[in-house]
Amino acid sequence: MKSKWETVLLTGLLTGGVIFKFWFARLNPQPFIYDQWQYFNYAVQMLHNGIWADPSRLYGFPLLLVPLVRFFGDARIPFTVWNAVVDSLTGLLVFAIARRTIGGTVPWIALVLYLVNPFTAGYVGVMLTEMPAILFVTLLGYLVVISSRTRQPAAMLLTGLIAGFLPQIRPGYAYFSAGVLVWLLIHVVRSVKRSGLPVALITLVLFALPFFYNIAANLRIFNQFSVQSVDDAFWREAYLSVVVDKALPTGDNRLWQWPAEAHLTWVEYSSPTTPEGRAAMADKYKDKVLSHFRQDPKGFILSHIIRMKNSWEKTYVYPYDVIRELPYRNLTYNGNALLLILGSGGLIAGLIQSRKRREIRPAVWYSLALFAYMTVTHAFTTGEERFTLPAYPLVILWTAYLIQKLFKSVRLLS
Repeated sequence: MKSKWETVLLTGLLTGGVIFKFWFARLNPQPFIYDQWQYFNYAVQMLHNGIWADPSRLYGFPLLLVPLVRFFGDARIPFTVWNAVVDSLTGLLVFAIARRTIGGTVPWIALVLYLVNPFTAGYVGVMLTEMPAILFVTLLGYLVVISSRTRQPAAMLLTGLIAGFLPQIRPGYAYFSAGVLVWLLIHVVRSVKRSGLPVALITLVLFALPFFYNIAANLRIFNQFSVQSVDDAFWREAYLSVVVDKALPTGDNRLWQWPAEAHLTWVEYSSPTTPEGRAAMADKYKDKVLSHFRQDPKGFILSHIIRMKNSWEKTYVYPYDVIRELPYRNLTYNGNALLLILGSGGLIAGLIQSRKRREIRPAVWYSLALFAYMTVTHAFTTGEERFTLPAYPLVILWTAYLIQKLFKSVRLLS
């Protein structure tokens, strides 16, 4: 009976989450501009040409868009509904991680908090990589938890595949996924006694599989071998981290605009048409970054430390047109700060508790690794606030954990 009513409650909450997220997105409709057009056109090219490539974008998100583009074109309502469902499924994953690692009331608190949080809901109405990136980062965390507690190869193989696909949505996660793969291969060899090496080999192949599309598409379109995009984005992003102080939402309201140097960089960096030209362009921007460092090493390091902090700040919840949000800007900033403080406190409590409870360790260490990775890597990009959103399911999970512990402490005192 308990299981039946839990299923009913869970279904009701998820349905309510989809409705809330759709409503929240329609509360402040965002313009269909910039990166959204690029992802949409990539999906159209995949429909018309099959294998396709872009010099600076990867296929992961456009591939997920293909069915929607095929049946609905650029219609916003179907896409918004799809995003609302995707973000609610992320909430279900948060619930599942909390149930497997912590238990008690934490899964329910975390689910409710995630379903009504405005920070991810603000991106439900736009065709950006946020929703799938948040989903797959959380899914990878769930699979890491599952794989760490089982000797069954199926979960480990799926973990390897998802770890390989995540960088196809957000290439910045390539090294993070590689780190997960290293842990996974060691875990497979240690855990799967008789067939550890064959399972590890298959896991490695599954991790590499999502990169084959890039290789084939880059050879076909650009006649260049590359496992990701043909543009070496690292030095472009590193240079943008120097010329862009702090990226803010930019839409038709023109409250903030990208510096002219940033626009020039985007246009110039993808202009070469040969492998030699792209390599020379990467070297050019590498020299620019190193030149800034040599001129003021202390200022360079200090500015990037500040960027680490900035990437976790949230001053708006919508990505482009934020004119309606202006009266609530302080509330958004302070609300996010409170969430991060509570989440950090919960993670510290989880780390302490993990000494006694082994089942909580995978979630703790995955969270720590993810938060540290995002903090460092996003300091060397444009540093947009949305870049840290994939961590928010776990931030909310640890917030729920701290809330439960605080309630227990109050009960004991009373």
